[in-house]
Amino acid sequence: MTQNESRGGFLTKQNLLGLLPFAFVIAFLITCVITYPELIPHSKSFHFDELPFCDNEIFPKRTQGNFSVLLWTRKSVNIDLSALDPKSCEYQNCFFSSDREQLNASDAVVFNDSDLEADDLPASRLDNQRWVFYSREAPPTSKLTSAYNGIFNWTMSYSKKDDVHVPFFEMCREVYRPPRRNVSEKRFAAVWFVDECSPSSLPYVHLLQTEFPVHIVGPCSPQGFHCTRRRSCMEKILPLYKFVLVFEDSICSDFVTERLLEVLRYDVIPIVSSGADYSAILPKESFVVASEHGSPKELARMLFRFRNDALFQKAINARRGVHATRVDWKCRLCEKLNSHSKQTGSHAKLAEDRLKRGRCKVWRRNFFRTYKASTDMRSGGH
Repeated sequence: MTQNESRGGFLTKQNLLGLLPFAFVIAFLITCVITYPELIPHSKSFHFDELPFCDNEIFPKRTQGNFSVLLWTRKSVNIDLSALDPKSCEYQNCFFSSDREQLNASDAVVFNDSDLEADDLPASRLDNQRWVFYSREAPPTSKLTSAYNGIFNWTMSYSKKDDVHVPFFEMCREVYRPPRRNVSEKRFAAVWFVDECSPSSLPYVHLLQTEFPVHIVGPCSPQGFHCTRRRSCMEKILPLYKFVLVFEDSICSDFVTERLLEVLRYDVIPIVSSGADYSAILPKESFVVASEHGSPKELARMLFRFRNDALFQKAINARRGVHATRVDWKCRLCEKLNSHSKQTGSHAKLAEDRLKRGRCKVWRRNFFRTYKASTDMRSGGH
């Protein structure tokens, strides 16, 4: 072997050794992909033409047999249990009740997260019965703990990862998109509607107010802006502003509530803080995500770009012809019962899985940080 060949072989071994750290990194990433697929972001861009028409006619499906659904939790009896709307539900063969005497005759039993009590569950579950955990709460405000692991067959909530996906609303479009228009002059400021005096977002908003004008409307408004009827208040106030803060109680994946739905009918740019993928439900230029900016100061710097009226007009016109419609949980559950009525199994680590999938964040010490439940919450305390 020549000296050059020897040197070449030596260099090859050196190169291989140098690649070892990269090989470990790649192996680690592959392991994470396999073990924690929910951590991978799956973004789908908004496309107007892909939205369903708002006045789409629903044609009921042909079905065999009926399903009886019991809403178990006591405080939730005020939830709408009326018959399914033929205009919005494809399946019409489900019937709902809150009469606990019907337990043994029910195909599914629904337990509302906000009313969960460990000592108020049925003594046993029939083999052909599905217990459904229903939640409109994000993990940080949920009553779910490890004490409920292994109890429920299905989960039903706003999360796309659940067995029954029930978002607070879905987008639709007009048949003919309206032409572009000019929006009248507005205050270069943001307004925030709050129902309590110490919302979780208050520290962040206080910092934002030092950089950008934010007017608070609610019982503890420093400006004295208060109204008793939220809907009528919005109708009077929102047309005056360029921005509205739509901050959810929790910043978690998929968690977008009616707070956004309430403001979409107005010519105003929503500033959101949730961890949801808003670009999948709205044109990306029509909203601002606060948590994508490192600090309130950085957010304010970006908002000042909208002093350019042309940029503001573009943001408002991007939502032309786009509307939001509420989703009936009864429709979605009935569809699930018809398509997967014999699906078995239970969620062995429901509380832990929901927290992990939620990927929730909180504003703490001037940063958006990963939310971590306390030891007491994970062990079953409140």
